[in-house]
Amino acid sequence: THYCPDDQVTRGEMAAFLARALGLAAYSGSDRFDDDNGSVFQGAIERLAQAGVTVGCNPPDNTNFCPDDFVTRGQMAVFLARAFNYNTASTRDRFVDDDGEFYENAANKIRAAGVSEGCNPPDNDEFCPDQVLTRAQMATMLTRALPGLSSMRPPARPPLEWELVVDGLSSPIQAVAPPGEERLLIAQQGG
Repeated sequence: THYCPDDQVTRGEMAAFLARALGLAAYSGSDRFDDDNGSVFQGAIERLAQAGVTVGCNPPDNTNFCPDDFVTRGQMAVFLARAFNYNTASTRDRFVDDDGEFYENAANKIRAAGVSEGCNPPDNDEFCPDQVLTRAQMATMLTRALPGLSSMRPPARPPLEWELVVDGLSSPIQAVAPPGEERLLIAQQGG
């Protein structure tokens, strides 16, 4: 199985990731959108609508969700600002490329919350709101948005035990990857 971090995210996929991350209960009531019927993501989409995270993609009617369209960084900012109740208006305009756009306040809110740094390091004064979101960007934003998740680290791996055979002589060795390092340190054990 592969995560495919550079793949673009559809609105339907984003709904599934976000509904799971938020632990949203099964939806009840009527079908909110006309274009998600039969979609594998319909349940997640309806849960987001029920929770007030989405209102649709075709204003002012908002009868569609557009599950097969790719989600943009601007749209994701709105979803996250609503999902995590980033209600405090940001008084600082943090990005130069979203002035007057629908999602400008949401982009400023998620930046103030530390969910997104921007898209042009090291300056990070641009948000690239029309850029399609990748799976890697979505994972990063969700990890930063979920309380406590960003401080989690994977468990330490036990050392690998190997045996080195040289010219018919065997000697046990240990291969260890130091924390945060990609390289292995090889150390001979014993005499």
